Amino acid sequence: MRISLIYLFAIFSMLVSSGCGSKPQVITTSQPTSSQSAQSSSVVLSKESVQRVVDRFISNNKGSGCSNEPCKAEVTNVREIPSQNQAVATVNFTSFVFKPGDKPQEYIYSGEGRATFDKGTDGVWSMSRMSFTKYGYERSWTEMRGYDVR
Repeated sequence: MRISLIYLFAIFSMLVSSGCGSKPQVITTSQPTSSQSAQSSSVVLSKESVQRVVDRFISNNKGSGCSNEPCKAEVTNVREIPSQNQAVATVNFTSFVFKPGDKPQEYIYSGEGRATFDKGTDGVWSMSRMSFTKYGYERSWTEMRGYDVR
């Protein structure tokens, strides 16, 4: 303890003798406002926030047959994988009408699917894939733009 006090005194003496102590140095730090903090912080994934994204996806990708069917997709689970900056949501589809690729025929799917989310460097989660398997054929959407969690 005694040595460290002597050491600090010696450093202080050198600073004062070199002129550094003659003019006080003002150091300012700015604290982010609450709105800046909210914008820069990561969006927290929840079943509700993921459900809103899945609802938007269903609305934009449902086939014409959805007007006669319930056409639902319910998020039942969201699991983050921090080491990969990803999250996976389990989605239960009910009467989801879709067209596979360029085929004119529509199909109805009821069952489990998955929505995959990637976390960007800005902390925003974006859906990067929606998929399910029907008759051994995996149907997936990977060209995802505009499906950010807010």
